[in-house]
Amino acid sequence: MRALAIALAWMVGVPGVVAAEPARLAAARQAVAAKPDDPALRVALAELLVAHQDEPAAIAAYEAALALDGTSPGPRFAVAALYIHAHELGRAAAVLHDVVRTSPDDAAVTRAGREAIEVEDVADTLGALEQVLLPLAARPSHRRLLVALYERWVPRLVVRARDSAAARAELSRIGTAALPALLAALADAEPGQPPAAIAVLARVGNPAAAPALVSLVISQPIGPTAPNFTIAASELQSSALVAAGQLHNPAVVPAVLPLMQHPALAIRDAATFAAGQAGDPRAIPPLIAALTDRRGAIATLACLGLARFRDRRVEAALAATVSSARRDDTSRAACAHAIGLQRLSSGVPALIRALDGSGELLRLAAWSLGQIAEPAALGPLLDAYFAHGGQDRRELAYAIARVGGAPGSAASAVAPTAYPLRAGRYDPARAVAALPGELPALEIPARVFQRRAGDIARAIASALASPEPSVVLGALEDLDAPRDGLGFAALTPKVRDAASRAAVATILAGIEPALSGALDNRDPRVRVQALAVLTRAVGPRAEPAILRALDDPDPRIRAGAMAAISQLARANPVPEALRSRVARALTSPSWPDRRTAAIAMGDLGAAADVAALADAAADPSALVREAVAASLGGLAAPAPATVPATVPATVPATVPATVDALLRLSRDDVAGVRIAAARALRSRADPRARQRIAELADDPDSAVRAAAAAP
Repeated sequence: MRALAIALAWMVGVPGVVAAEPARLAAARQAVAAKPDDPALRVALAELLVAHQDEPAAIAAYEAALALDGTSPGPRFAVAALYIHAHELGRAAAVLHDVVRTSPDDAAVTRAGREAIEVEDVADTLGALEQVLLPLAARPSHRRLLVALYERWVPRLVVRARDSAAARAELSRIGTAALPALLAALADAEPGQPPAAIAVLARVGNPAAAPALVSLVISQPIGPTAPNFTIAASELQSSALVAAGQLHNPAVVPAVLPLMQHPALAIRDAATFAAGQAGDPRAIPPLIAALTDRRGAIATLACLGLARFRDRRVEAALAATVSSARRDDTSRAACAHAIGLQRLSSGVPALIRALDGSGELLRLAAWSLGQIAEPAALGPLLDAYFAHGGQDRRELAYAIARVGGAPGSAASAVAPTAYPLRAGRYDPARAVAALPGELPALEIPARVFQRRAGDIARAIASALASPEPSVVLGALEDLDAPRDGLGFAALTPKVRDAASRAAVATILAGIEPALSGALDNRDPRVRVQALAVLTRAVGPRAEPAILRALDDPDPRIRAGAMAAISQLARANPVPEALRSRVARALTSPSWPDRRTAAIAMGDLGAAADVAALADAAADPSALVREAVAASLGGLAAPAPATVPATVPATVPATVPATVDALLRLSRDDVAGVRIAAARALRSRADPRARQRIAELADDPDSAVRAAAAAP
């Protein structure tokens, strides 16, 4: 608080601090004593006291001077600054209020008002200053200060009004009490006043201001070819129309409709917005006509405006726009949102067709189907959901939950009133991206998964058969997501009861042919992922596919096959044919194949060919040797954690040959290999392993020493 007070004091003008001679100070005190009724002498004394850094005495001297003559602004500004420096913001504000209220000098009033705004913004008492300015707002200097105050205060009230009835009431009061002053500011010659007044009027929400805002445009005709045309003038008029629209006054519609054909595009956009926001049925025909405008911004504004009207003409026009491939996706998405906002069941067919789209159109079509909750939409929603794996599918999941009968109400939504700008012009993409707002947290009922297993299988199979690798990969990632079993993204059952297990079996039977087909996809990423999912789904029955992949010319596919063998080994006995192929790959000419084989052999557990793995410890590739060390460690029996590494263990080694290999690897030239060997040796009870761990504590590489010392 002290730092803030000091900053404010400098902002409003702390008197300069210079050294004061004691003799001068004594002389000033004698002068005041000789003429106690002379305010000028007291002011002079106060200034010397400030220079002497005796602020309490300076404040007292200024107060005494003001008691004798309170009309001079200089002492009042000085004492206000001292009050701020002393953290007495209330007293500073009172002095500044007095200047604003009583001074005939516009410059003094303006200075006092601006300083008071800074002080009371910090103190959060701007309302007190408003009560001083409002009765005096007929005077231009006071009105300009009032507008500046509202620029600072009203946005804060708008934020508070989301949760505060008192803040909403205060905004309403301002909208009524300050209306004459704000309307007068629209015609002020000072350049900053009209735009500031427009911004305030839009926020305080008094519909009575709308006609004056529209008149600001009509009274000053502007066009790109007019001599008085400027970008600033066009932006001012368009902002006035936007503000008029946000006040939702139907009375302005007759004046606004002609402006929808204005030659200045910014004004035309704003007029379309205002016509839609006014809520007058007379705006319906021109808004419907605007749906076919060549400019997507106009069509989007028309869609969002028509969302306010329940009318058969509107229903048909919205559905036609959503269905039209000739319209841009942003305006189609806006019209889709309008259908959902009004829950127009007549628009369901158009919304279902829109699920074949992407981006905002797909997202808002799904949301609207969720709002309407038409049961016939569930199948198409499932198709769209699994066709967009790996993407943000919140609206699709919400729609499936709603159509599937999830308990809870639909999302609360109101017609959008925002008018986002980009480079001074309406930005339809930003406006649509902000829709529909917050979604309720709904969980898809288990019965959807259990009863619609056939539809889910068809949807996944369709995605797996897509010519687009990204679609196939998205579906495969959904299936491969859980730690065990198959995943179905938001539809994955939370409880694996008998009904859910039966549904999984149905889905698996339906997608297995498509999974097998994905093994021949032209994209190697798809083939690798498909093999992983197939192995997870059918277990040992995936053996032929794995064997075929082991012979693939692409090393990525061969690596994926080794990973599939590792995955198979976690829950199933590994067929001998696969085990022998892993052992054979340990001597492959390709070092990446040898490395993946070493990893896979370690994952085979009791079925591992330990001797073959130990022989691979002499591999020429350090990366292979590192993998061999890690796998040998994974095959070892853990030593008791309580036995220090320096104490010989009594538990015999499980496989002496592996200890020999690990000891050799622990002396490797490459630190990464020694690290893996140290970790593996710590799990061995062989006395030689214990001794080597103790030796590795002195390894020249710090990472090796850390691995040897790790618990």
